[in-house]
Amino acid sequence: AGFATISPQAASAHWADTQMNWAFNKGIINTDLRDSPATRQDAWLIMERLYTGANGYNYNDARSFARQLRIAEDGRPTNWVTREEMGSFLYSFRYIAYTNKSWPGFGTTTNWAAGNGIFDGSRPQDVATRAEVVTMIYRTYKKGLFDPVNY
Repeated sequence: AGFATISPQAASAHWADTQMNWAFNKGIINTDLRDSPATRQDAWLIMERLYTGANGYNYNDARSFARQLRIAEDGRPTNWVTREEMGSFLYSFRYIAYTNKSWPGFGTTTNWAAGNGIFDGSRPQDVATRAEVVTMIYRTYKKGLFDPVNY
């Protein structure tokens, strides 16, 4: 049996390299913890930085952002974010921010996220890694679905 030779770059490639590099270039993340679980406030902070175009925000700002724009009104900022919660945050930011609409539930928000290719809908209650959070935000942004429709 022979040995395959691959470049160091190929050996170190990660499935979310494109998305993580995009997030670094946009200034919405400043540390690479791609395989670490993400907290809810991590997700809110990345979303806030992308929406405002500024990277100076902190977790307190992110919690206010999430509450004020109705992304997540129940708090729990230091809990791990699940894949379905991340889809819900993105749905809520898109369709509920700046309105009096009620939240439609995980069935609707997960179907929206899966139907738009933001995530595949599998393992909805699994904790999302930072790479998964960044990838979901990246896909939402690239599909033109990030900004609130009611602003």
